[in-house]
Amino acid sequence: MAVVSTVGQVILLTLSLAGTAVAGPSTDAGRIAQTAHSDQAKLRTMIDNLFDSYRKEDLSAHTRLWASDSHVLADQNSSLKQFFETYDQIGILDEKILRLSILGNRAGARVSYRVRAIDGRTGRPLSGDAVRYETIIFRQEGSDWKIVNIRSTASMVLEQVLKLDNDAERHRLLDAEREWLTSSSIIEEGRNLLAGSRSGEAFEIATLATNRSAKDGDIAGQIGALELLSAVNAEKGDYRATVDDLKRILMIETVKGSNAEVGRIWNEIGKVHNRFGDYRAAAEAFELALGLREKTGDQIQIAILQNNLGSMYRMLGDYRRAMELLNRCLINSKASARALYFRALINLGNVYGAQGSHSLALKSYLRKQTDQRGDGSLNDVATTWNNIRTAYSAQHRYPSSGRLSAKPAGSRVVTK
Repeated sequence: MAVVSTVGQVILLTLSLAGTAVAGPSTDAGRIAQTAHSDQAKLRTMIDNLFDSYRKEDLSAHTRLWASDSHVLADQNSSLKQFFETYDQIGILDEKILRLSILGNRAGARVSYRVRAIDGRTGRPLSGDAVRYETIIFRQEGSDWKIVNIRSTASMVLEQVLKLDNDAERHRLLDAEREWLTSSSIIEEGRNLLAGSRSGEAFEIATLATNRSAKDGDIAGQIGALELLSAVNAEKGDYRATVDDLKRILMIETVKGSNAEVGRIWNEIGKVHNRFGDYRAAAEAFELALGLREKTGDQIQIAILQNNLGSMYRMLGDYRRAMELLNRCLINSKASARALYFRALINLGNVYGAQGSHSLALKSYLRKQTDQRGDGSLNDVATTWNNIRTAYSAQHRYPSSGRLSAKPAGSRVVTK
């Protein structure tokens, strides 16, 4: 095993948390016990105050609980501020202190809770009502205690798991910490590592999660772990491994018999083929996905696949099929999926342009510009103007607007 630093000792303390650890001469046992009891009470009160600061959306009260020199305080406050600005009616439910341990001037607590909140913009509830497990690290400052770090318990356990030398040791620790390590928490940590450009560690976590969920017969865990593994392999540029991971999911979903989920995976397989330039394989996958989605009657998903297929058939030179699919996508998406509708207009314009029908391409781009009415991002608006300029230039015509001065970029395959 790797040598563990002082901070690591605190982490390991939170992993074992066998109770309150104190030391001293036996003659001081009564005083030590009294001090330990007093410190436990203070720590429990601090944890209660932490949860109250979430409920009351009180960033100042939250900050007062922390050591001023904590290296994570700024990030914690930034994330919390964004959460408070985004959500209303924040509720902390079922909060529990699962374990509490003190060692010298350090302490660790494992807590669990659930969060409920309403998105202030959309009115929708916060997605995910699962129990959250976190570990809080404290440092004693005089007679007071201050928070120095809060991390998900899963991330702390998995950090230790990755330091172990072999799979047997890793699985022993995972078994010992099973209570805190649900499949979803392991997969979430893998996604966080991948998002932080730590693909090597994310790959190890994904592999562990895949093997463990298969061993446990956890079907949902297997699917989630394989999706993470496919994302890691895609990030690494391993085309074949990415497709193989998704086909393993396909086998599971096919046995389950869900047309919607099997269709979803075929769509993902198609996107991987597209990403790596295998447009024929992408079209075949999208066609399979479309057939399954048509059985479910989900018009939005059908429209997504019509757009994706239209893009692929343009790349393959089958312009008639591309136009047929994109026009069907426009009909299915105009009322209920505006972003998709605009993408399809761009793709349709690209099909016309590929055939040399630049006047029709221009009409498609201008239709998108008119219908969008400033709703798009700056990049999206710039891309539309660029397409318009390219269509004008291809006809040896030039728009009167002085804003169209950027060099035209090549058209892109836009899939979803």
